[in-house]
Amino acid sequence: MVCRVVESAAHALWSPILELRRFLRSPNAEEAFVAYLLQGEQGWSFSTGGRDFPDEGLEHVVALPLDGSRELDSGHLPSKLRAGVSAYLHGRFREGEEPFAPLRGELPSACRTFLRVYLPIVLGGFHARLESRLFVTAHLAQTLDGRIACHNGHSQWISNQANLHHAHRLRALHDGVIVGGQTVRNDDPELTVRHVEGDHPRRIVLNASASLLGAGGDYKVFAGHGSLVLCRESAFRALPSNGKPSSVDVVPIPGPDQGLLGREAITEALVQRGIRSAFLEGGGRTLSGFLDQGAIDLLHVHVAPVILGSGIHGFSLPRVNTIQAGRHLKMEHFAFDGELLFECRDRQPEGSGSASR
Repeated sequence: MVCRVVESAAHALWSPILELRRFLRSPNAEEAFVAYLLQGEQGWSFSTGGRDFPDEGLEHVVALPLDGSRELDSGHLPSKLRAGVSAYLHGRFREGEEPFAPLRGELPSACRTFLRVYLPIVLGGFHARLESRLFVTAHLAQTLDGRIACHNGHSQWISNQANLHHAHRLRALHDGVIVGGQTVRNDDPELTVRHVEGDHPRRIVLNASASLLGAGGDYKVFAGHGSLVLCRESAFRALPSNGKPSSVDVVPIPGPDQGLLGREAITEALVQRGIRSAFLEGGGRTLSGFLDQGAIDLLHVHVAPVILGSGIHGFSLPRVNTIQAGRHLKMEHFAFDGELLFECRDRQPEGSGSASR
């Protein structure tokens, strides 16, 4: 059975999810044990519990243990609570199990599906912050035959409007959004949140040679302040004093003078700047490099009912000689207005080691 992500659930739940994310980025989150999403007469809302927790007029409550529990002790729930209650247990999700536990009644299916897609990202980023590491979600849209663009780089638009909204929700739920230099050249993206409500992430460009800056840096991603360009140390040293837009922070990354920037060095640079969750949006070469280095916690692959027959592949990984040597992932799938989103992750628990538009 395919779980459908519908706009009615998005309209009802998106604002409470944003409130939850903002709370989890505050110092108060480390003192809380459980957070709540509440469905009442006025719709869905977010609460941290306490004296103002309503005990009447609620239809359903989603309890969110913030310590990553696999179970929820009913003693942590408000004693007067009469509504239906479900728990989202991030500890179960991290271990590849069903994360929702109905404690009293069933959560409406449309709401459950929407929360199932986005709560792993919100809680994943929160736990990465507690663990001083980087949580990475990657996303790409591809055709049925695995192409992300035509042979000339044209890719607008492979997927539908629902996936565009999904991509902007992913931007809003992460501290930073990452693209490679070739994506900037081909698509000139803004990397801001426009199609949904939400805060803009830091805009991060991986451009080992710093060639985008040498070309004058006249790209939308560099408009305004807050963008980062990560490049090789040798390229950084070669930049002239006026070789970058004043709004751009250029970060030299140690490592060889050839090839891709190293995942560990990228991670360290971002974590040092307070970025604990990153949305890897493109392109295929950048995403494949992260995947090959085991640096992706959640991989979202959106598949549109299109066949190109030729073009640019979504993944480019080292050759293997047997099926068994391929990368085997755990997968769930969701329908976005007739097209499919596959949520994939390594079979080992998130954050345990080597494990976009």
